[in-house]
Amino acid sequence: MKLDIKEFIKQLLNDRPVFFMMLAIVILAISYCLYTGLSISPTDSQIATRYTAFGITHFYREQWYYLFSFVGLGIIFGAAHAALVAKLCSLNMRSLAVAFGWFSIIVIVIIGIITHAILSDIAYLS
Repeated sequence: MKLDIKEFIKQLLNDRPVFFMMLAIVILAISYCLYTGLSISPTDSQIATRYTAFGITHFYREQWYYLFSFVGLGIIFGAAHAALVAKLCSLNMRSLAVAFGWFSIIVIVIIGIITHAILSDIAYLS
């Protein structure tokens, strides 16, 4: 078991582009979590968390600590996608691992843009 883990890590370190892609995914996820966590401000008023055009009230509200679920999203996303890239690389599916890594980088950037829009415009509506 210990030998398998050492071989797995050695194989990842030998393939530097995939290793740096995994590192980029983790760094982007950590920076997303830091940005989101530091952008959340506690408030006594409730924040808008959901919108629908089918109800009497269009914005549904919750407490401010609901926004910490965005930090959880970043943690789970970064860990899961880095692990999937590593697993695909270890199964000799390098091209799929590289494609999935680029997809993950693009998705974390899109998640960051959407979260910024939510935190700056939508969540703290009065």
